[in-house]
Formats: sequence, structure tokens, C-alpha cells
Amino acid sequence: MSEPTSDFPVQGNDGEDSSISMIDIFTLPDSLRHLLSWMLRKGEVTVQEVAQHLKQEESIVIPMLEELVEDGMIRVRQVGEERRYRVLLAHKSNRRVSKDIWSVLD
Repeated sequence: MSEPTSDFPVQGNDGEDSSISMIDIFTLPDSLRHLLSWMLRKGEVTVQEVAQHLKQEESIVIPMLEELVEDGMIRVRQVGEERRYRVLLAHKSNRRVSKDIWSVLD
């Protein structure tokens, strides 16, 4: 298990910046999409908050969160004794793409 970092954003395991797009979130299985959507609304959450939200034991939630960290979907930081988790969304891509799409549709 990797050591949590002190600041957002952090880098993925491969040394490159990782993140997830809103489109990626919409393509996830329902339970995972629900969790990540909830986390986005909350901003930053603790293991206890996730466990309460999912109505699961912390011992079940912790490995799930760590897997999401490993997959680059969420980030973790240490605040004192507490680990805090946040979804890291990809930056919006160049707006020129949408303009190109609209010009093709005209």
C-alpha cells in the first residue's frame, strides 16, 4: 500500500498524472458511479464518511478506496491521523474540439 501524500494532486503509480473524466464516471457500474458522484458533491471525504454513506464496515471500504487510488480515480492525503479522499477530474479538453464538432454538424 502506498504512503498517502500531503497535497492534491498527486501522481499515479506510473509517474504520470492520473485523473478521471465525467464521461468515464458515467460509464462505470452503477455502484461505483454512485460513489464517485457522491464524492464529487462532497469534495473531500473520510473513510468513516464513505462507510456511513455505503452502509458498510470500514474494513470493507478501505480496500475499495485503496483500489480506486491505485486506479487513478481518486486521490488521498493525510491530515493528521486522518486519510481524506477526493475524486480527481481530468481537466477540460481544448474548447476547439466542440467548435469543430458544431461546424461539422452545420
